[in-house]
Amino acid sequence: MGIGKSTLDKWVRDERLRLADPNALSETELEELSRLRKENRILKMERDLLKKRQFTLPRTHRQVPIRERQF
Repeated sequence: MGIGKSTLDKWVRDERLRLADPNALSETELEELSRLRKENRILKMERDLLKKRQFTLPRTHRQVPIRERQF
């Protein structure tokens, strides 16, 4: 077949887990969920920091654009 034994074993294990609990997330989905939660946590911290800074900056500095973050 041209597929390694460990790859095939992983597919079989993943499928068995999926059949055991159809609502369970795959390994890829769990990794994405973890990444998105981390990104969300960082964005919330930045938002809160900007809210606090808004009241400490002089009015002329409030119009400064914020650069986009790369995740």
